[in-house]
Amino acid sequence: MKYYADDVNLHARIHAMKSRLIPLEGYASLLRDQEASYDKGSGSRGMIEAKEAVFREQIKAIVHLAEATRRYAPLFIAFLRLYEADNVKLILAKAFGRQGLEQWYD
Repeated sequence: MKYYADDVNLHARIHAMKSRLIPLEGYASLLRDQEASYDKGSGSRGMIEAKEAVFREQIKAIVHLAEATRRYAPLFIAFLRLYEADNVKLILAKAFGRQGLEQWYD
């Protein structure tokens, strides 16, 4: 636990979490809107499109990073495959009824 909660670590974590928050105006608009999540009139298709939009937004930084230079692209792809392999292991463990560490990588 040494250095786990030191000032630098805590500052970095707080800064990272704060950067993920939406601005105050965004929260106000969520409260004003009747339906803030997605169009329920379009049914399950709307939910799929909403999830795809969130996925594209989250993966955008990784894609830009991987495309930044072709020299490091194999390294980034290897890390993505490593995370995908861990997700597959988790799915297989659940399918066979084994208890394992549940850490899902998006």
